[in-house]
Amino acid sequence: GWRAQRALIAMAELKAEGDGVGGEKRLSRWGGRAASARVPFAAGGSAVLLLWLLCCLFAATGRCQMAPPFDGQGGFPAEPVTIYVSPLMERLLSVDDINYRFENIVYMWLSWEDSGAKDAMMASTEGFRNGSLEECARPCSSEGKLSRNSETFQGAVSCCDGVWLPTLGMLNVYELPEGRMQPYEINVDVNSDSVAWWTAIHAVYFTPMDFRRFPFDSQKLVMQFGFKGTNEIKE
Repeated sequence: GWRAQRALIAMAELKAEGDGVGGEKRLSRWGGRAASARVPFAAGGSAVLLLWLLCCLFAATGRCQMAPPFDGQGGFPAEPVTIYVSPLMERLLSVDDINYRFENIVYMWLSWEDSGAKDAMMASTEGFRNGSLEECARPCSSEGKLSRNSETFQGAVSCCDGVWLPTLGMLNVYELPEGRMQPYEINVDVNSDSVAWWTAIHAVYFTPMDFRRFPFDSQKLVMQFGFKGTNEIKE
């Protein structure tokens, strides 16, 4: 985990090297001239505002974007929690050096200790199976098949409605594409206090870029995530 005073920032840096081929493409865009400085996000801010307004207009019809990848639940824990973060980039889809954006798919793993997670998961699962819980709002796996006749507590057949989950904010995200696949799994170890939650994040991000060494420049494609509040997250 990373220690934080007011907010924990988990930053993954993805490096894209500039080369002669990319340089030729970039030169052709400006008629053979290399630009050493640009004004970032000039149009992006308006686009984000427009997207937000459209979401407000169409939220009632279900036409807004899907929920954020790490949308937590359970309010505040009794004590601040230490959370370990592990990112893995599965694919870099595109780099837009004109608008200072990039698109990728990253798998993020969060893990922590919670002595009440096992009982909460089992209670939610039993509630779904005996009918006292009409439906499960948070299955433990996106690929699972919940059944009221199941008897085990494996992730694919369990309900995680009562399990505390942290909310992970995406600080420099530009867009979460509509129709994206967002698989996830919440693993509650019935033999210990360990909890692990992974999800695939398909997103477009803003990122600073520096072209002063063009056409031999290298760029750091930055993703920023943050936990809000030290009353939830210790480090």
